[in-house]
Amino acid sequence: MLPTVLVLAFLALSIPFLAGLIGAEAMAGFLAATVLGLVLSFVVSRCRFRCPSCAGTLTPLAYYNRTPVLRLPRKVTHCPLCGICFDEERKV
Repeated sequence: MLPTVLVLAFLALSIPFLAGLIGAEAMAGFLAATVLGLVLSFVVSRCRFRCPSCAGTLTPLAYYNRTPVLRLPRKVTHCPLCGICFDEERKV
């Protein structure tokens, strides 16, 4: 959580400096691209981590590691929603 807060604080503090350097029109494009990137990363993170059996979202478990790279902790071997092992063969 702290690295995310620091990055957002840095971006917020650098906005007036960037606006003076690149101009208002380019700054609007930069802000639009930043917001779009944040929204897309949120959507992808919500859709990417799903249980292969019940399709429940596992994103909160991925955030549990508190690392920049979203991945499930090694201790998690079963889905907390349906209880099925991730390594188990699925019946199609």
